[in-house]
Amino acid sequence: MSDIRVGLETRGPRGERGHRGHRGHTGPTGPTGPTGPTGATGATGPAGLAACGYAVSILDTIIPANTDVHFDQGGLTLPHVGITPPAPGGDAFTVLSSGIYEYDFYVVGSHADTATRPLIFAIFLDGTSQGVEHAFQSNVQDAVNNLQVVRGEGLLSIGTGAAVSLRNQTTDAGGVPTAVGTPGGADATNCTLTLKKVAD
Repeated sequence: MSDIRVGLETRGPRGERGHRGHRGHTGPTGPTGPTGPTGATGATGPAGLAACGYAVSILDTIIPANTDVHFDQGGLTLPHVGITPPAPGGDAFTVLSSGIYEYDFYVVGSHADTATRPLIFAIFLDGTSQGVEHAFQSNVQDAVNNLQVVRGEGLLSIGTGAAVSLRNQTTDAGGVPTAVGTPGGADATNCTLTLKKVAD
C-alpha cells in the first residue's frame, strides 16, 4: 500500500502595509436651505424730548422779595420745542402740552441787607407756590455781599397753558442783588431756568 502524503501549504510572512491614498477633492456645496422665521421686533428706542426750554439772565440787577426772576436774555435763540420761552426781560415759560416736567435752576447773588442767612428761590405755576418741596436755599453768607448760590431741581405735573416762573422768596427788604462774575473776571450767567418734558 503506497503512502498518500497530503501536502500542507506553508504561508509566508505578511507584506508591508501600502501607503494611504490621497484625500479626494471636496464635493460641491449643496443647495441653501429655506430661510428661518423672522425674529421678534425689538422694543422702540426712546424718543427725543417732546418739550424743552432754557432761559438766561446775565446782567446785574436786584430781584425784589416775592418777585419772579426776569430773564434779560429771555429764551435766547435756542430751538425751543413744545414750550414758549420768556421774551427778553420776561419771567415765565408757557407750557404748550400737559405732562410731567423736569425743571432745574441756578441763581447767584447776595443779600442786600446785613444778614447771615440763605437766599431762597422757588418754582411757581401761574403765580402759585408749589410748596416747600419746590423751594431751595443757598449757602449762608459769612459777610455782606459775599456770593451765594441757589440750585434747584425737581418734577412737576404741569397742565397745558400754565406759566412756569422762578420766584425770589428771600424776605430782605432790599431784594437780592445778582452777581456778574468776579473782580477782574468776565461776566457770567447769574440766573437760569430749564424746563424739560419727560412724560405725558
